[in-house]
This record gives sequence, C-alpha cells and structure tokens, in this order.
Amino acid sequence: MSATPGTQVPTIELNDGHSIPQLGFGVFQIPPPETVDAVLIALDVGYRHIDTAEMYGNEREVGEAVASSDLDRGDVFITSKLNNGFHRPEDAQRAFDGTLTALGSDYVDLFLIHWPLPTLYDGDFVSTWKVLEEFKHDGRARSITTFADKLNIPIGVLPLPSCRSALVYSIPEILRLTDTDGDGRADLVFPCERNGRLVLRVKRGLAAALTSSDTAL
Repeated sequence: MSATPGTQVPTIELNDGHSIPQLGFGVFQIPPPETVDAVLIALDVGYRHIDTAEMYGNEREVGEAVASSDLDRGDVFITSKLNNGFHRPEDAQRAFDGTLTALGSDYVDLFLIHWPLPTLYDGDFVSTWKVLEEFKHDGRARSITTFADKLNIPIGVLPLPSCRSALVYSIPEILRLTDTDGDGRADLVFPCERNGRLVLRVKRGLAAALTSSDTAL
C-alpha cells in the first residue's frame, strides 16, 4: 500500500528524538467490525498515524489493519491510551500488556494516560506516570504523555517537573489536550515553554481545525 502522491504528512521531532506525524487518523466511535477497512483506507490515502485507545475497543482491529497493509510496522505511528479503571501500577501494567497483545505489536509509538485522575486512587497520579516511564525505559512505549482535556485539571497536579512539579523525573514528549474555544490554554502552554520545548497534541475536529485562525495550532 502506498500513499497517494502529494499526501505525505510532515512530522514533528519530540524531545526524546522520536518523530510524530502532524496529522493522525482517530478511530474513536468506529465500531470494531468497521475499523479494519477504515484504517486501511486511511493508510491508503496517506495517513501514517493511527490513534486508538483501550477505551475504544478497537485496538485489535487497528493492529490487524496495519498487519494486512503493505506497510512495515515501523512506517505507521500508533497511539494508544490507558483506560480509566487501570491507573494503579499493577493494573496499568496488565492493561498495557493487553494493548500490545491486541495490536499484535511488541511496542506502541505513543502511550498516554487517557484521563489523568488526580482526585482518585488516593491522589496518587505520580505512580501511574512512573509506570509509563517503565514502559518507555524498556522500549515498549517509544514516547509517553498524559491528556489534559480542556485544561480541566489544575496545572499544579500535572506530573510535569517543568510545570511546577518535581515529583517525577521526566516530562511528557507531548501534552495532549482537547480544544474547542482556546480558553485558558496559555496558562498551560507558557509555564511549560519557559522551561523547554513542549509539543502540544491537540484533539480537534477537522472542520474546526481548517477554519481556525489560531496561529498556535
């Protein structure tokens, strides 16, 4: 399978040396029986980043699509995410093993905490992040991050040393957030940028992105 001429997606280098395609194909709400065909079509038109999650229930079909394409595994950047019910370290380890099994791959390019839950698990969000660091250290997750949806969690509780916390010893390669109106985003971006480069991975509807006048995106 090869991309249609002229559809090559540019990439951004992360702070760990890996690169991520700037445009990805998300499979949220695509029923599992339809996921293989959807992903194959996406790969055919030039997408090289597929975004799935344990919560979506279609990791296995994403893996099947990549395996049945003409592309090598290394040609496709795959993102997946830790489900909300598995933030305790032992649960996170089992859930991540399940992700790799479902994808049929011995690694995932980007793995993130789908929803940081600092008010649950006795407030111990740092231990969840440290488990992701283990996945990165052993090479099973090439890059790791967390998801701050619409900035609805205080910056002070995010496990980001460059953003007012010294509780962990690494920062995410990407900070992923959903944005529909841009409210308050500077409160997150600027403190991080003062301490080093941070790539923001914004989950936004394509139509909204195409019509946005926001030069930060």
